[in-house]
Amino acid sequence: MPAKSWVPFDSAKWESAKWLHQWNYDPRPALERLARGEAEAKVWEEFWNYLHHQGDVCERSYLTVVALSQLPRAPHEKWQLYAFAATVEIERHQKANPDLPDWLKPEYRRAWTKLTDMALDDLRSAEDDLLARSALGVVLS
Repeated sequence: MPAKSWVPFDSAKWESAKWLHQWNYDPRPALERLARGEAEAKVWEEFWNYLHHQGDVCERSYLTVVALSQLPRAPHEKWQLYAFAATVEIERHQKANPDLPDWLKPEYRRAWTKLTDMALDDLRSAEDDLLARSALGVVLS
């Protein structure tokens, strides 16, 4: 589980956050698995399928980006973290997607500051093209 999450996983904010299309997908169990280093490929598949679909994102996508920025340890496939976060950030500005809720704006900004710092650090030493490209996506978003 993300360490000292600004929105605890038992908070009603997670329940009230709007989901994508007909899927009432709850990302909290997947975030917990990711934080423990379990079933990473399946977690990313869930996030891409239920929190981003054909350019659509939702409030739970935004909450998930914040939670991902607070993981106690980096995922093995860190490029997925950057690619997912950058995609959500780009897509949230599209007309069809919901605005960032006012109650989430301060934490979302803090998450992006942290993600950008992490990406810049990784760009300095990245030997993997996929990691470098996805980290660059965060920096440029």
